[in-house]
Amino acid sequence: MENHSFSLKNKNIVITGASSGIGRQCAVECAFGGARVILIARNRQNLIAAMDDMPGDRHIALPVDLTEFDGLAASIREGIAGIEKVHGLVHAAGLQMTCALNQMNIDRYRSLFDINVFAGLEIARIVTHRKFIPQDGSSLVFISSTMAAAGRPGLTGYSATKGALLSAARSMAMELASKKVRVNCVSPGLIMTQMMQDVFSTLTPEQVSQRRQGYALGLGRPRDIADACVFLLSDAARWITGANIPVDGGYTAQ
Repeated sequence: MENHSFSLKNKNIVITGASSGIGRQCAVECAFGGARVILIARNRQNLIAAMDDMPGDRHIALPVDLTEFDGLAASIREGIAGIEKVHGLVHAAGLQMTCALNQMNIDRYRSLFDINVFAGLEIARIVTHRKFIPQDGSSLVFISSTMAAAGRPGLTGYSATKGALLSAARSMAMELASKKVRVNCVSPGLIMTQMMQDVFSTLTPEQVSQRRQGYALGLGRPRDIADACVFLLSDAARWITGANIPVDGGYTAQ
């Protein structure tokens, strides 16, 4: 099994938003796949807690504020200084904001784009420097959303950022193909993270039922997204680039 194409054995994988939700689950599943994981988020204590759930002892917790762009490149390079190559990146860090259009403003748009888009593109730029790219290439995965394709009131800013990721990933895929770097997106539907469970606990039964509508296979789990990311990071996806994989229980099939 060591040479199985779905394995991440001996790969170094950078994951943003790794302290909670989808990012944390990606870190756990990558570790179980054999990877050494570089976990990035703001809260070091939460990163260490995530590492407690991961097999192996070579993982790296890198507490970084991804929106502090002036020092971001230096922080990332310092954090991965002891790693010769970066085999993959999952940009799972993100901010969701529900806000009516007439209440949106430039600051709110900027806060969404800073973490959802700009931070991911900046880290992609860093880890695709020629000194970090392995001879066999690497894989970048961006967590987009079904809301990039399916509209919902109050999500104009959020949807704009997730649509931007889809467009950017396609162009990056073409630009980086000569370096054997693959670039893809995963678009989750409604995933029952702890944060979403907390939200559901405040809703009426009718509101919960409304949120569940459209998911033919029911609501998703963080592992559903993590498994798709592991696939795209692995050699099993060697001929996939510029793609978007909806993992949404059939939501966008309607």
